[in-house]
Amino acid sequence: MELKARVDREEALAFLGHRGQKLGDLRERLERAACLCEKELVPRGVYREMDASEALALLPG
Repeated sequence: MELKARVDREEALAFLGHRGQKLGDLRERLERAACLCEKELVPRGVYREMDASEALALLPG
């Protein structure tokens, strides 16, 4: 399975403190940065599919 990097632009704006103000060139700069991240990042991960009963045995609480 190939994982794709994806940047949530609206979430990035929220982290930057955006509250509906005019963005000016910030929107364009954010888009360029997000595209670069999505192009260059190579996410990696490991996962395991299991029944719910197996998962409950591994995850306390």
